[in-house]
Amino acid sequence: MAALDIGGVVKRFGAGTVLDRVDLAVRSGDVLAILGASGSGKTTLLRLIAGFDRVDAGSIAIDGVAVANPSLHVPPERRRIGYLAQEGALFPHLSVGRNIAFGLGRGRHDARIVELLAMVGLPADFAARSPHQLSGGEQQRVALARALAASPRLVMLDEPFSALDATLRQDVRQTVATALKATGATAILVTHDQAEALSMGDRVAVLRDGRIVQHTDPASLYHRPRDAALAQFVGEAVLLPAMAHGAEADCALGTLALAEPMQGAVTIMIRPEQIRPVPEATAGSTAALIEATHYFGHDALIELRLADAAAPMLLSRVFSHTLPHSSGRIGLLVEGTVAAFPDAIAAD
Repeated sequence: MAALDIGGVVKRFGAGTVLDRVDLAVRSGDVLAILGASGSGKTTLLRLIAGFDRVDAGSIAIDGVAVANPSLHVPPERRRIGYLAQEGALFPHLSVGRNIAFGLGRGRHDARIVELLAMVGLPADFAARSPHQLSGGEQQRVALARALAASPRLVMLDEPFSALDATLRQDVRQTVATALKATGATAILVTHDQAEALSMGDRVAVLRDGRIVQHTDPASLYHRPRDAALAQFVGEAVLLPAMAHGAEADCALGTLALAEPMQGAVTIMIRPEQIRPVPEATAGSTAALIEATHYFGHDALIELRLADAAAPMLLSRVFSHTLPHSSGRIGLLVEGTVAAFPDAIAAD
């Protein structure tokens, strides 16, 4: 039985349809990342699951129990859902300990508070502090502890790291992932950050214009996206026209192995890290000219142009210590299989 089962959900606001026949199932203990651009409907979907809004069609069940359909609406407080918002939303007049214990009812909960603080990487003496004494990352950790306090059936994470700086975001993200696994909680993460969705989700569902366009594991989404537009949304992608003949396709970078057999005119998708710079005379390589390099410390992106003036600019991602010293001509080899789509190259 799925911990969360969404069937044919529709949500309209006025004349506009925000969610259009959404189907999703989440296994118990999994983290589902719902990835989408602004306006795709992801926050609306989260609000329907939490019970903040009503569905216009379809159904939602938690642990096999119906909580929403056009004739049924179980209120949020009866759904046993923990909620972590973008900015923690701690009660400023309560101590950290009292914030965490808010949903636990009357009585003393000192042992549970200490346990939850440890789970989110904070010492026991934080229980006596006030929210204004905490950093942004510490506030999010406390908010997570509060969301987990009552052992909810689902934990909803509404872009919980968007207000944090890049370094802190990675640290808190890891803390949240570890805590969720430790409790075995089933969680829904709503995000527009592709790296966040791929690193945290056991499964990723991509919403586009109110519909689920792909629901799969992170590796499959990244390497075998459903279409060219999705390939570009999930990460940097090199898209080239090609002619497929079974397990291979011919393109401006030579004959490449396909992830799945296809025939005829296609668009192939190559991730930049698959394009490896080599000396220009290397057998089987394609000659290219380095136009620019972008250095990030741990890795670098190289902008490349082929001799064919009609070919688009290419990107190669390399470890920084392997960055070519030459600013002139090099060779290119493609490693691994590539995805192919029987449609036109998506517009930029």
